[in-house]
Amino acid sequence: AATDEKEHLLDKVKELEESSQERESDLQTTVDKLRSELHDCKKQLELETQQMSVTLSEIEKKSEDKFRTMHETFAASVHEKEDFIAKLQTEIEQKQDSIDTLRAATDEKERLIHQISLLAVDLGNVVDEKEKLVEEFT
Repeated sequence: AATDEKEHLLDKVKELEESSQERESDLQTTVDKLRSELHDCKKQLELETQQMSVTLSEIEKKSEDKFRTMHETFAASVHEKEDFIAKLQTEIEQKQDSIDTLRAATDEKERLIHQISLLAVDLGNVVDEKEKLVEEFT
């Protein structure tokens, strides 16, 4: 009976060792699988990080290009407006010169009209004097 129990206990120990070895093997397989998945995840993360970096660089370049284009457009617009203002200023100065020339011509005409009026009065006086002289001699 003691031998049977001893054999029974030895069989139990042997079963536990086999079960333990199977469990250890299963755990080792799980650990290997998890390590492989971890390695794959790290590689995937590196790849995604690189892709994100490239995408970010592309976005930054596009933003810089867009900003540069907007700045150039704005600068061109400002330059065009400055040119337009300068052109208008020149036109205003030319028109002011024309106005000044017309005013000077008008002033000269008024002066000449005044002189003609004075000459007409003088001529009228001369004619009156002549008529008086003619009447006196006739």
